[in-house]
Amino acid sequence: MDSHVEMNIGLTVAGGPNSDTDILARGCLAVRLLAQSLMLARVNTRIERVSCSDPGGATVSKSTLVVRAAMRASRPMVRDIIHEVARRLAQDCIAVLFVGDDGDTSGEMIGPRADKWPALNPEFFVRFDRVAAATEREAA
Repeated sequence: MDSHVEMNIGLTVAGGPNSDTDILARGCLAVRLLAQSLMLARVNTRIERVSCSDPGGATVSKSTLVVRAAMRASRPMVRDIIHEVARRLAQDCIAVLFVGDDGDTSGEMIGPRADKWPALNPEFFVRFDRVAAATEREAA
């Protein structure tokens, strides 16, 4: 297995316009920013409706861009790219899961206000290859 990074990027903005068009535009911007990075390759994405915990611990449902990309650089350099993407999208942070060559995972929240959010909760994180199963669980 190749070393890669997975991300759940919220596309719903609190207090902002959140029509389907706005959500799609944010998703396209996120994909463009990630694809332009020379530190990521084979960027695969899809938009899903998922649940997560907000800073107050409440469960919320929102549109999320689920991403999987191969890493061409070290984790610190990839973290810097993800931090910049969060900033450009006006997001507090992005939920990130680093997956090593051996399949070992390490998750964290990355962004300008990541310290305002609880630690990454694997229960709410949607893995790229398990999107359908996660969506079915939510719909059940």
